[in-house]
Amino acid sequence: MKNHSLAFCILAHDDPAMLRRLVAALCPHSVLIHWDKRAPALPPETLSDLDHATVLAKRTDIHWAGFGMVEATAALLEEMQNQGLADHTILLSGHCYPARPLGELADYLSCHRGKDVIQSYPVHPGSALWNLIGRKWRMEPYLSDTLRRFAPIGAIAEFVRKVRNRIARIVGREIAKELDGAAVHHGASWWALSPASVETVLQRFRAEPQWRSAFRSCFASDELTFHSILANSDRAEKRIGPSEDKGGRSIYDAPLHHVATEPGRWLTDSVETRQAIRASRKFFVRKIRSSDSGLLDWLDRRRLAA
Repeated sequence: MKNHSLAFCILAHDDPAMLRRLVAALCPHSVLIHWDKRAPALPPETLSDLDHATVLAKRTDIHWAGFGMVEATAALLEEMQNQGLADHTILLSGHCYPARPLGELADYLSCHRGKDVIQSYPVHPGSALWNLIGRKWRMEPYLSDTLRRFAPIGAIAEFVRKVRNRIARIVGREIAKELDGAAVHHGASWWALSPASVETVLQRFRAEPQWRSAFRSCFASDELTFHSILANSDRAEKRIGPSEDKGGRSIYDAPLHHVATEPGRWLTDSVETRQAIRASRKFFVRKIRSSDSGLLDWLDRRRLAA
């Protein structure tokens, strides 16, 4: 591993068995987990015997494509900063899984010490992804989860939210003005950051409110916020990773992850899936469930035999 330290942040919201299996596979590296506040409490026995893992006490409500993902990630990075940053901090979801030995990942990252492995490219008018920032989205519901359980109330609130987003599309926005002229960058949510970049992200995210106010109303802000902060800082040239805008297919260029092409991008075990994982040479796969034990067992055998 060339004395290169790794630490992992995980955003998880369901499937405790999958989370346990992932955390065990990341041993002995430090692991910090955010468990979605909207999810049922994580059973305490899930990680009780895994001393290298910690669950954040403070939990954030996370809604699909909403800003909660960004806030939860920032909370993870802040705690990592408090504990002392590793040479690279890697962000994963609870449905990621290592596809290659972690020693190989450490060796790879040691070759890029002081740099970030992150996908990042500008989003501009005419881009297939312009819709993410071309209007002021509202992804969080207007009502609490409790109130939305009442079918008529929940349906009306969701209808109002969708109408509001359609009106916002007509109105449009000039997000560059909201960001004092900064260029918006997009990329996969999952990355590996150097200590200097973690410091930059946290300092600017907390001290410069435009990064919160502008991206709070973007679609999938977790694929925009930290990428844009780094691209508009002195860390911009300290980056290793894909930089070509391929529109909707950009997701398959994730720098560390093999991303499935199956419906919903969920991995299913098949000869073709295993061949694709081998061919990709990526360090992680996503998305995978604990119920896919055959594929997980194969990944373990392949990883441990390397």
